[in-house]
Amino acid sequence: MQIRLTLENDRRLMRAARMIEQWSEQPISEGAIQDAYEAAYSGVDQGLEYKAAHILVETEAAALELIEKVNAGEEFAALARDFSTGPSGPGGGDLGWFGKGMMVPPFEQAVKELEVGEVSKPVKTDFGGHVILLNETRAVESPALEDVREMIVEDLRRAAVEAEMAVLRSQADIELIEDPQIEPGIAPGFLPIKYGFRGPNFATVSACASASNAMIDALNYIRLGYADVIITGGSEAAVTKAGIGGFNAMHALSKRNDDPKTASRPFDKDRDGFVLGEGAGALILESYDHAMARGATIYAELAGGGLSADAHHMTAPHPEGLGATKVMENCLRDAAVDPTEVDAINMHGTSTPLGDIAES
Repeated sequence: MQIRLTLENDRRLMRAARMIEQWSEQPISEGAIQDAYEAAYSGVDQGLEYKAAHILVETEAAALELIEKVNAGEEFAALARDFSTGPSGPGGGDLGWFGKGMMVPPFEQAVKELEVGEVSKPVKTDFGGHVILLNETRAVESPALEDVREMIVEDLRRAAVEAEMAVLRSQADIELIEDPQIEPGIAPGFLPIKYGFRGPNFATVSACASASNAMIDALNYIRLGYADVIITGGSEAAVTKAGIGGFNAMHALSKRNDDPKTASRPFDKDRDGFVLGEGAGALILESYDHAMARGATIYAELAGGGLSADAHHMTAPHPEGLGATKVMENCLRDAAVDPTEVDAINMHGTSTPLGDIAES
């Protein structure tokens, strides 16, 4: 935690602020950590996780017929081919394990009302109705103290520092500002200072698609004649307390800690989340005429790019991959490429129950 003070020449307050910063680094007692852990987890209902499957049907009549057949004893999976219809063929499949906040709200509400082995009433979407089968449930276990110790210590330190800052505020006209220093434009801002670039300079922020969108922006700026050469790409360094904590709260990370080498298993039936890593990459994009004029070595042509939004949920993909389908169609159209000409597809492959289903 960084603290910046805005004040006049008041040495008393400045000394007090330094004391706060020093105290924030002091060890927290085991008793305080244990008390905080028990308050957060002991005796608290952590909820359930659900394992389910779904079939997408186009009409409510078809959904009711499907439900009737399942209730009559026919196997849910065997009925999928006869009843399931998605935008590109059969839709539906195994949803894997998911917990609170990991599923789109209508699906989550539906499974909560089911007993194991029961099927839901039709859950409406843009394409018709989903019929959901609840296969299994399990209690969400509280984490071990050692797994959340650092998070608890940080919370206790933050609470103590905030209390001390409140005291300072009450004693004088003082402004205390937490300075997170997370402006994404700082990173590209260093490059023109070092190398003298004076063209378009900014950061794109669109989660996992940020670097792809940056490359598409660079392509279009060159097409429009605003630049001859643009360095574009992306970097990620999310292995931090905030990064790990956020994805952990979303239940997006793999829990396969006993076998880390196989924890990341996209499109596997036993996938349970991704393993967070870090990396960076950059490309030099250049107009063809400019590259030829300077005798540059050309490695590849960037033919086009596509953008889309599935207008569905903040984190969960559309169950039928509507956004993914649309963005590929837009990319092919922009590049004037026929689908039969595509040799390889780089999958997102998050290894999450919902993400892999929508993508495949």
